[in-house]
Amino acid sequence: DGKAVFDAAFAAVDQVVKDGMGEEEKVKAIHDYLIYNANYYHGKLSDRQGWSSAVKGVLMEHEGVCNSYALAFYTMTTAEGIPCRYISGISTNSVGKTGGHAWNQVKVGDKWYYIDCTWDDPIVNGHSGGGERYKYYLSENGWSNHTVGTVKDLADAGISSWEKYYLTGEGYK
Repeated sequence: DGKAVFDAAFAAVDQVVKDGMGEEEKVKAIHDYLIYNANYYHGKLSDRQGWSSAVKGVLMEHEGVCNSYALAFYTMTTAEGIPCRYISGISTNSVGKTGGHAWNQVKVGDKWYYIDCTWDDPIVNGHSGGGERYKYYLSENGWSNHTVGTVKDLADAGISSWEKYYLTGEGYK
């Protein structure tokens, strides 16, 4: 249920964010937690479970699609009091495949930066990409292979959106 997912998010934040850390250090700790403790969803995307698109995916099942990474990053940074936005749009991967994608913007100091934990994850489809990556970490202008569609502060979403979609994915089909 949603409470268990929130508890997992707060526990993860408590595990990685230490007293005395600055904003950027907190953002990096949350980014690193997600890329080291979850892998991109390994199953067939067409028949995946709803949790793979929700916070529950990367935080409790330790795998998920881009939406799961973006929602988990949003939830964890927001829990720590760091302003964050959820972005949906289009991306083109290294082999030229274009599709829907989700990532974030996070405010560090007085500037907003783009961040994509999914594309920084060193494990993709069960294969190591060769260690942690920071290619998609704190970019002011984004990346040429990411096209922003919508930018949202999910705090504005109603509680039913959080209960049915964002936390557990029960409403995703």
